[in-house]
Amino acid sequence: MIPPRRFELPDDWERVPGLIDRIQDLVTAGRYRTALDVLLAHLRRDAASVDALALAAVTMSGSRTERVESPEPPMPIQENSALFAPITTVCSVCTGSWFSTHTLHRTEQWSIVNPIGLQCQVCRHTICKNCRPWTANEGLSRPCPEPGCKGTVTAPVLPTGRDDVEPVDPMTIENVVVIRAGPITPTVDEAMTVVTKFVPILRSDTSMVSIRPSAPHIMDRTFSRNLYAVSVLEGLERERVLERGSWSRATPLFIEAGAADDADYLLVVVRWPGVPKKVVHVHVMREGSEHMSADYIHMLLEVMAPRAFTDHATITGTPGGDWPEDPRFMILLLVNRNHPEYLSDDFVVRTQFGQGPDGLRYVLAAVSPA
Repeated sequence: MIPPRRFELPDDWERVPGLIDRIQDLVTAGRYRTALDVLLAHLRRDAASVDALALAAVTMSGSRTERVESPEPPMPIQENSALFAPITTVCSVCTGSWFSTHTLHRTEQWSIVNPIGLQCQVCRHTICKNCRPWTANEGLSRPCPEPGCKGTVTAPVLPTGRDDVEPVDPMTIENVVVIRAGPITPTVDEAMTVVTKFVPILRSDTSMVSIRPSAPHIMDRTFSRNLYAVSVLEGLERERVLERGSWSRATPLFIEAGAADDADYLLVVVRWPGVPKKVVHVHVMREGSEHMSADYIHMLLEVMAPRAFTDHATITGTPGGDWPEDPRFMILLLVNRNHPEYLSDDFVVRTQFGQGPDGLRYVLAAVSPA
């Protein structure tokens, strides 16, 4: 499901059993980081979940000092997540953002002292406390500064959402290509910090992110960025990371240095070509010398590639020993050795990388009919 543009509390909605109690217990214990991970994981599956969005707003709108000094303070990569964009309120002047719980209160009587922001009740023009050209002692209400708007800037302050997030269902994303301007390729952590801010996936979704080096001057113009993106996608198709025709399913996002913190980034969001076809065979290779049980491989597939896993697929696994320099080549070699027919034009072999719950690295090859 595509995340909503901005969060609106409906009159009624389907509750998620146990979610409220679990988040309350975690927040009471000061475990904000775990609480947000639980909510993000839920939104990854259901991006419009009212319970998860409302709980996230409550979790992140309390005392910042209390959150920072807690045993598990939230991380910036969590607070900036695109999955939380619908509950974000953005200042129309400075683009600073915060989380407001006003939308959760069904009241028409507002009494707020020195609010963090004010908002037009007609057009939602929003002014944060730092950009407000008058003090709280001078009153809270002012005519809306937007040309032609007859509204009043006052309380409540409702979510505005963020217009810099790619509106895509997380479950339809095949891959996100990351290219950073400059000679230094970003690390996985650096790349995921940017990706999760603008694309609604999790920081653990590293297996669906491809980091590629940049080239001189490609960030200067839209044409040069797109031309370079096409060449990168064609390379990923040759590597069988992407299915054919990926550029026709791609959305390039140019993120300037201010928003991405350290440099200009080009993100290319590639969607699946329709509904993924049935997987007929999955082979998993794990770092180390221990063999994996069938149950363990099933569990690993659910963590790494739930869209690729089907009950009808043949599943095999082998230990990878000392992790090879090119694990993708190694697993394709294993597939070719045991099932050479899968490397013909009649099949598509999709490879994914990741790190399992035991901390060991994995690579899997999922085989589907072409």
